[in-house]
Amino acid sequence: VRKALEILDPNLADWWHRNSVNGLVRSRAAAFWQEGHYSLKEDGDRPVIVVDEDYTAGQTAQAIITEVAGGWFADSIGAHYKKYRLVRTGDYKEFRKWQLGAVKEAAKLASQLAEMYVNGIATLTPGGDLVVFTTDVMQRGLKLDQLVDLLPHLANLPIVSIIVTIGARRVRIPKEIAKRFEKITQHERLAILRKMGSATTDKEAATLLTREMKLVTKGRQIHHAISSIVHTALEKHKNLKGKYRLRDTRFEALAKEPVSHLGWEKWHRDLDKEVATWIFEHDDATVATFEAWLRSRYAKEDLVERFPTGF
Repeated sequence: VRKALEILDPNLADWWHRNSVNGLVRSRAAAFWQEGHYSLKEDGDRPVIVVDEDYTAGQTAQAIITEVAGGWFADSIGAHYKKYRLVRTGDYKEFRKWQLGAVKEAAKLASQLAEMYVNGIATLTPGGDLVVFTTDVMQRGLKLDQLVDLLPHLANLPIVSIIVTIGARRVRIPKEIAKRFEKITQHERLAILRKMGSATTDKEAATLLTREMKLVTKGRQIHHAISSIVHTALEKHKNLKGKYRLRDTRFEALAKEPVSHLGWEKWHRDLDKEVATWIFEHDDATVATFEAWLRSRYAKEDLVERFPTGF
């Protein structure tokens, strides 16, 4: 991991392995419903990255970079690194740019929570869980099919977990599973929530959720729009270099069914070449124009058939 970090980002590698920082890597058993990695700080300010047990050294190094690139909140390892860089370089403009981005992101998240509070459909527990009252939601006109679109969105908020009341059941939904909801179709989400609502106990509802998510996603691969070929092209672009990560998790799509995505098939290779060619031919493209084109490409019939929920 040290060697991979030094190749990918020497400055970050210097910080991670500095005696005063001493970043720690841990592994855990992989599970389909959880993200491949997460980060935290412990023992004061020591950064820790926790990755699935099948992560390679290179993937682990990339996970560290991903976590540091985000880090909008004060207790994140990203904020720790950015403060370190300010002390080392004295580049207050770089730090100020990050601060402004953090404030903007925090305001966006706060406004979403505030809107839910004002409408009386959610509250926070002292432990940091978000409780969504679906009975109240439905009385105010928000139907169950709208709730299933809300769950993945809630998973991006700075909260511990989401507690949802479905019928007579009260179920704690881990953020990892809430994020997975975003990748399955609305019809599949509705079917799962309705089964949970018919459970006789809260524990049974939680078990149903985990079991049904496994059944629904079994054999369906995750597709990465930012593949190796696409990422190489991006890194050679004057405006897009450094803006995307290899297999960037922001641009993942779940295959409609197992046969929709089986590794690097010919259609996949052709698509990678098409995207890379577009990047090379549009040397003045910005992040906004590239992503707008990429989303429009994935909205075409051939890809919607494979990835109906897009990314």
